[in-house]
Amino acid sequence: MGMHLIVCTLSQKRRNLVEHDAELVREVLLAERSTEIPGLYRVGKPWEALGRVVEPWDSGSKLRGLLSTDGGRALGEAPLSFGKPRIFDPDEVRDIAAVLDAIPADACRTRVVQLRGVAVHGNYFQPRPEAPTGDADLDEMLEAFEEEEEQVANELQDTLVKLRTLLRGAASKGESLLACIV
Repeated sequence: MGMHLIVCTLSQKRRNLVEHDAELVREVLLAERSTEIPGLYRVGKPWEALGRVVEPWDSGSKLRGLLSTDGGRALGEAPLSFGKPRIFDPDEVRDIAAVLDAIPADACRTRVVQLRGVAVHGNYFQPRPEAPTGDADLDEMLEAFEEEEEQVANELQDTLVKLRTLLRGAASKGESLLACIV
């Protein structure tokens, strides 16, 4: 199953509801499995890998605080699978959106190699195989590494674009954000 990051925009009305009854977060997460919920994005497993890739543009660790759910403010008493849900105020959402906007379009492609040899959630980049026995094996191994890097870069880029779009929208409306890892 794994640890999946879920983020959801919160209008003032939504925010008031979840702050009044934090159990609503569980109900939303259960409903999300069968119903599309406006403003909810299941980032999935690449949250930690994305945090490492975009680190150079996140000097205040604002984006990292969202991706790892260390930022914002804890909501409720009972934790979910991996900690308590977090609420990010509209000012924090604007700051995170600004960080996302500052990340170059090619960041995931150029920085994906930074994940090699680093343990990140999501099982990215399997360990290097044993040394090849000949040139054909070496070529095959290098091609497999390049294909894997391209696949991971594409997944991270897709995630980055979706997060950027979600947070731009929330920031423009003055909305809060809910984040949790389940």
